[in-house]
Amino acid sequence: MTADSPPLQNPMESETLQCMEVWGGNQTASRQVRLSGLEAWVWARPYGGSAGGDVHYVSSCGTGRIVRILVADVSGHGEEVSETSAALRNLMRRHVNTLEQNRFVRSLNKEFRKLVDRGQFATAIAATFFAPTADIELTNAGHPRPLVRRASEGIWRYIEGTPTPPKVVANLPLGIIKESKYVSSQIHLDPGDMLMLYSDAVTEAQNPSGDMLDEEGLLQLLARITSSKPSQILPELLKKLEAWRGAPSDDDETIMILVADGGEPDSSFGERLRAGGRLAGGILQAVKTGGPFPWPDLTPANLGGAIIPSLSRRWAKRKKN
Repeated sequence: MTADSPPLQNPMESETLQCMEVWGGNQTASRQVRLSGLEAWVWARPYGGSAGGDVHYVSSCGTGRIVRILVADVSGHGEEVSETSAALRNLMRRHVNTLEQNRFVRSLNKEFRKLVDRGQFATAIAATFFAPTADIELTNAGHPRPLVRRASEGIWRYIEGTPTPPKVVANLPLGIIKESKYVSSQIHLDPGDMLMLYSDAVTEAQNPSGDMLDEEGLLQLLARITSSKPSQILPELLKKLEAWRGAPSDDDETIMILVADGGEPDSSFGERLRAGGRLAGGILQAVKTGGPFPWPDLTPANLGGAIIPSLSRRWAKRKKN
């Protein structure tokens, strides 16, 4: 690592995300975050300062069933990007209890349209992990393709995503078109399966000869990492990237590795009852502070599923069909 890079702790700094908490931003990061059914390893290095155009957020809903993840690459620099980062945090907070991924992404896009008088936009990967079923829904808004590594295979592969219908323009970067359509894909994660999200500084890395790493080069770097532990995969990948470049990156750089741990939210009846109290408390706090309201989707699956787990699983099954 270079003197300008944040130190990658071994083990990294670790914390557990609390209910209705939003963690992240556009600053330097080197951290492990424990979520409901997932663990995240996050490394972020803004170029040329303490904050940059890459944004990363993770959040957990009040019932512990929904984890939302966002990695975005925002155009612009300085204060402009910081204001956008704050707006994204508010959106993550507002939708922390929302089941519907597309509703969240549409809101992200509309919010960007309010901020882009000077042509600002952002590529982004948004993901919603539903702990009761260990399914994760992904929406790619013009961002580099994520990778998945199945524990049963030990090989990294790109996630192709769901094809868009003919003559339909969809999944554009945020802020380009006000009513842009977004098509998501959904995969199931078994314990030990990993996802990797990253910014374009990774695949657009250039060696001293000017050759670009690109997607195939990234796969080759990952194939040379023998460890199956994300705590070792991430630092090894960073070392190989720096060796490929022969110099520090000249762009903001973010890498996030998510691993399914097979855990589920606490299913005791008392804990499920307390979840309703946390939701109400969060809404009351928003009223007092004037912050965004973390309203849940007003559906039986979301409201009743906090107390009756079978409702959550039935909702997820219908969504797949």
